Amino acid sequence: MKLTQQQERALITLAKKISKSENAILSGIAGSGKSTIIKTLIQDIMGLSIDDVVYGTFTGRASKVLRDKGLPSETLHRILYDVSKDADGKLRFTLKPASDLKHIQLLVIDELGPVPQSMIDDIRRLGIQLIGSGDPFQCDAIGKPNVLLRTPDFFLDEPHRQALEDPLYYWANKMRTEQKLPTVGVHGESLWVPSSIDEVSDEQKQTAEIILCGFNKTRVQLNSSLRKLEGRKDLLEVGDKVILTKNNWETVTADGFPVINGAIGVVSAVHGYRSKEVFFFNRRTFKKDSKMISGLSVSVTPIEGGADWVLFVDPQQIAKEKQDLNSELGGFHYLDYGHAMTIYKSQGSEFRKGLVFNQTFGDTTEDHMRQSYTALTRFKEKVIWIPR
Repeated sequence: MKLTQQQERALITLAKKISKSENAILSGIAGSGKSTIIKTLIQDIMGLSIDDVVYGTFTGRASKVLRDKGLPSETLHRILYDVSKDADGKLRFTLKPASDLKHIQLLVIDELGPVPQSMIDDIRRLGIQLIGSGDPFQCDAIGKPNVLLRTPDFFLDEPHRQALEDPLYYWANKMRTEQKLPTVGVHGESLWVPSSIDEVSDEQKQTAEIILCGFNKTRVQLNSSLRKLEGRKDLLEVGDKVILTKNNWETVTADGFPVINGAIGVVSAVHGYRSKEVFFFNRRTFKKDSKMISGLSVSVTPIEGGADWVLFVDPQQIAKEKQDLNSELGGFHYLDYGHAMTIYKSQGSEFRKGLVFNQTFGDTTEDHMRQSYTALTRFKEKVIWIPR
């Protein structure tokens, strides 16, 4: 693919930074060619292979997107921190010593936006060279956001001509530059904006790859309504669409696919309730202790196909607005119904088609537009956009 003049200038700028052993940050709008430039920089300019580079993401779902593209990726938490539990069973992340990470020649973060400033500071403390990219118009990180995408080494503001011909990118650009939302009607083959949800058929809801919304309360309601359409009554049934909600890199399928936060699958078997022993630190006796916990054993097939995950699920954490991911001091896998996802959780994800409930929050128009922009740019082919 031939680079545009702006992309060539970006490549030269980043190459100069890397040649000085400095970090290189590339910021750009959707459809501007960020991934192409980073790939060219690493392979053609630096002469590195895929195996020489560590690809890190803030979420497990984003990590899976890169893995699907053939890039070996892990979450930044797994790369940078040792994980343990304190006396209350809460997870504690301790920064690894620099000596444990000497093998990392280069760390590439594909979606910098969700990464908090504290994690960027830890990367700097470790002395790891970083190439980061992302879209500054997507949602900020929860807590103190990093400012790297707003103070980049180069900013790409020219979308591909092909991108502007696609209604999804066209309206994403309108959101960014004019703070305008898609108007009611049919926009080419990729975007439909009905006047209300009543125009959307049950079949269109059921066949959506994902439904995005703004609030966890809405997510729970949407998942419940979709399960009712499917005639489901039990807590988990064969055929239920589910989404994993916590990384567990030690649990893998027979063909090596780990449990990744944000991965979606379909329940293939419900084996019933089981008991198992878990070990923890007893804060009263200050000794290692154990207890028996009860959970639901299920098999889940990844939507991409392949071997099943066999999971031990806490039934009390299903269909909750906020899950307690440390219940019973560990021992469980965590999942929820997977028809709907919040816009914030979707960052770093890619979907072919789906629905968006344009349900945003914030104090300013910019806050609302940032969330709408994030939602629309998650999709590659078709979107049904439900206006407020």
